[in-house]
Amino acid sequence: MSFRTVVAGIFVASFTLVGCNFSAGDEVKPAAKLNVNDVVRLCENAMNTELEALSDRKSSPMLLSASISESEITADGFDGKISGTATGKGSLSENFELECKMNGDGGDVKVTLPVKPKTTSTKAKPKPTTTTAKPKSKSNDKDIDRTKVDPEHDKSGERGRDDNLGILYHNSVDWEFLRYPEKVQPGVKIYNVQAQASCSAGFLAREKDKKTLYLITAGHCGKKGDEFAIVNKEGKARKFGTMAASLVDRDAVGAIEGLDIGLIEISDPNLVSPKLPTSYELKGWMSPEKALEGENPICHLGATTGYSCGVPVSIDKDGQFYARGIYDRGDSGGAVFALSKDGAWAVGVASRVSDANKTKGGIMGISDALKGWNLALLG
Repeated sequence: MSFRTVVAGIFVASFTLVGCNFSAGDEVKPAAKLNVNDVVRLCENAMNTELEALSDRKSSPMLLSASISESEITADGFDGKISGTATGKGSLSENFELECKMNGDGGDVKVTLPVKPKTTSTKAKPKPTTTTAKPKSKSNDKDIDRTKVDPEHDKSGERGRDDNLGILYHNSVDWEFLRYPEKVQPGVKIYNVQAQASCSAGFLAREKDKKTLYLITAGHCGKKGDEFAIVNKEGKARKFGTMAASLVDRDAVGAIEGLDIGLIEISDPNLVSPKLPTSYELKGWMSPEKALEGENPICHLGATTGYSCGVPVSIDKDGQFYARGIYDRGDSGGAVFALSKDGAWAVGVASRVSDANKTKGGIMGISDALKGWNLALLG
């Protein structure tokens, strides 16, 4: 049985309609005016206001909608704790939890910032010699302000915009290095030598029974046998692999519908790195159904639009997963992952976007591809 048949069978079997059953005597409670994403957005705004008052913007925090549930939101509002992550070295710990309280219409939002635990060491720490030194970082996103959505100087993704509904973060200016990579890793620009066109890199994987390395990307990025290369800032091109499989379902006019997955067999292992170019460690993979169910922030790395995060939206009848973010031509094949308290979880690769709306992307899940091709995700 081919992988295409296996995938089609899994998609058909995995979708069910879930209804709501009410029995006589059930108490009908007033509906909450707010949803999880409203609460997270309002609490995050209040948190950033508090940090600005403390002149602390080094924490670069992001609250996680997956840490709360709709059941915690009532008609009276929200009063509880929300988990978050911080990538800088400000007053917030790398993983923190804050208290947030608001009324039912989202007004009068109050937050209590957590206190970073003090070290138990009695040794005096040397004072910094300058106040302008930037904090060290484990990755390229050291000074990114995660609260910015479409900075004024960031032009990518502006055309075909309907709104910013559900967009949690977007920045391409600090991610221009994705366009001129020195190595193949999630999100960087990759060139199809034969087609003279570019896409973005997805995730690295290894065949379980062999040592063969593959890059998972969108199927429409090339045909079997096409060669792929990366080009650095100096214009030096280096070939890294050949398309080994390309599966794409199209409708009568050629538009992608459903399956869109491809494998590039790596010919030079020294040119690849499986690690995300962010401060989040890749923990494993997650199916689109699981990502939608958990309401985790869905993030995307692409050579055209950089780094964006948004809320999950839906899964269509053909198996494509949709999430908010900023997507554009050239982002196809780019890595899409969900954020949780533990880290990042690979969900899929960018597949399609409408020129009429760049704020919602179609994503091809990789969970079935990993199973069907007997691959182990690397990270």
